[in-house]
Amino acid sequence: MTTPKIEPHKIARIERAGGLHEADDRLARLETAGLVHRPTRPLPLKLLMAKPPRSRRSVLAALLDERPSAAAQRKGFGIAP
Repeated sequence: MTTPKIEPHKIARIERAGGLHEADDRLARLETAGLVHRPTRPLPLKLLMAKPPRSRRSVLAALLDERPSAAAQRKGFGIAP
């Protein structure tokens, strides 16, 4: 007696919401408006493999500097500029 072969059933297909055409249309509109530029050549692999530069200051201090009440918040947290 042979056992029956069980085939996997497809239950769902994952697709991008809105479809690719809408994303292409949006990108084309942004490019026409001069807000984005499509790449002219592939990104060099060397750039992707390089370590990111180190920050010279606290990220939290930089974020607080962008806020109107940065001085008051910095004092409250004891963070140096």
